[in-house]
Amino acid sequence: MKIEINEVVPNIFHVKFKSRKDLGSTFMRFQEYYENPRFKGQHFSRQTFIKWYKSQYGSFSYYTDWSGFNIPSNALVPFQKGCFGRLTKNEKQLLETFAWNNSKKFYIIGTINDSPQSTLRHEIAHGLWYVSDRYQKKMQKMLSALPKELIASIKSWILSKGCYDQSVIDDELHAYLITDPYSIWKIRGISISKRAQKTIFGLRAIFEKEFSEFFEEKEIDKS
Repeated sequence: MKIEINEVVPNIFHVKFKSRKDLGSTFMRFQEYYENPRFKGQHFSRQTFIKWYKSQYGSFSYYTDWSGFNIPSNALVPFQKGCFGRLTKNEKQLLETFAWNNSKKFYIIGTINDSPQSTLRHEIAHGLWYVSDRYQKKMQKMLSALPKELIASIKSWILSKGCYDQSVIDDELHAYLITDPYSIWKIRGISISKRAQKTIFGLRAIFEKEFSEFFEEKEIDKS
């Protein structure tokens, strides 16, 4: 499997794959260990997760359902310790790729080569939330300025997807508002006042500032 890695923002690494199957099969257990409401913090086999996914969504469409992935560096630890038993070739490759960087806090995002810019930006937002305390505090302050009823409605919509644990809901909320606000208030039918929209644009402005200051794709490895 060939992958390309770029450090898009300091301590945020973008891993690009040729196919969605390679992408999804590589990240699946890392991602679900990190944020799935059923499997977060649990050690599980691929077969167990596939069976659960089929029961939730009718079929195993995981590789086509998700176009972007994001995990913090600490999600790698139980895999490095052997808690997940036998790993696939792709899982081993991801672990080996970042073995040199296991002494500090970092973030990994994954997409396919031709993913839209909006997908990449969404995943980078997650990375910034994790690696930059300053960024997260700014975002939390902006989110607290939004009406509680609005926050509850959007969180309810995110949780209805059935794939996010409560522990990551604020992070997901901020990432969706930054990269997909029009979908939320037009397509999803969630009413947002002009004042709240202004606050949301403020969230996007904070992200854009960080993005413009640090976004610089530097190829550091190919394998």
